[in-house]
Amino acid sequence: MSSLRSNSAYTNTSASKSGIGVAKDEPLKPPTIDYIDMPKTLYDSAREACENAVRQLKKGEKKHYYKCAKIIKKTLEERHRGSYHVIMGKDFGSFFSYEAGNCVQFWINEYCFLIFKHG
Repeated sequence: MSSLRSNSAYTNTSASKSGIGVAKDEPLKPPTIDYIDMPKTLYDSAREACENAVRQLKKGEKKHYYKCAKIIKKTLEERHRGSYHVIMGKDFGSFFSYEAGNCVQFWINEYCFLIFKHG
C-alpha cells in the first residue's frame, strides 16, 4: 500500500510573459520559475534536460515540442525513479495532480516547461 501524498495544481501560461521569438544565436536566459515543489537535485536535472531540449529546438535538430518533451521525460526517468510528465510550449493551461515534492513550472526564453511526477 502506497503512502504517497498528492497535490493538485492549476497552471496557465502565456507566451507574452517572456516576449516575442528568440533568435537562433541568442543565449539561453536563466530560468524564470513560476512554481516549484521539488528538491534542488531533481530541479537541476529537469533544468539541464530542458536547456538541452531548447538548444536542440533552436538548432533545428528537433522541430516539435512533443519530441523535446519526450527526451526530457526519458532523461528524468533514467536519472530518477518514477513516472514523469512533461508539458512544453508557449501557451497552455493545465489542471493536474502530482506527488508532493515533485512539480515545477519554469520558463527558458519563450518556452514554458511543466514537469511533474505522478504514478
